[in-house]
Amino acid sequence: MVQESWNHEVFLKSCPRHHTRLPGFKRRVNELPTIYVDGQSIGNEQRVQPRAAKIAFVYQTSDSGPPTRDSKVYFKDIGNKTNNEAEYHALLAALSFISRNLAGKGPDVRNVRTCSDSKLLVNQVNGDWKIETERLKQLREKAAIVVAQLGLRRLVWVPRDQNYAGLWLEGKWEARGEPITWSYY
Repeated sequence: MVQESWNHEVFLKSCPRHHTRLPGFKRRVNELPTIYVDGQSIGNEQRVQPRAAKIAFVYQTSDSGPPTRDSKVYFKDIGNKTNNEAEYHALLAALSFISRNLAGKGPDVRNVRTCSDSKLLVNQVNGDWKIETERLKQLREKAAIVVAQLGLRRLVWVPRDQNYAGLWLEGKWEARGEPITWSYY
């Protein structure tokens, strides 16, 4: 496990809102973007070939609460990928969005809160877990390069019921969607 210096302010900013409701704690409302990423692969469990993978990410302009129906969802069918590969592709698409649309335009992108319900993705990208699969190593390297270029802090794990990209992919949360038409890393 990677040892990091403790930064209480960064920790509190990265926590879901319900974790910061402690007596005497005053959370200032941040007007910083939050992005939820998710990938899914139909047929992954049965190891059926070919699989049908999709990715989505939700862009929210501030972290002041859960996304509304006005939040923007970006999505794409990505073909024959495993679920873990789809998770990485969703992150890469979101990082591309941050680079294209947020870097140098307004809030400091280092503070963009990027959330996923995939412990594997979060812990591998944050450098806490080893990667065994060559394809995932390559995707992690691409993600690490972009994260470093943008100066982003860490990816944040959220429970499944708080990952709006995953809920959107499952049809459990509605918001307007827009296809990802640009190429990403």
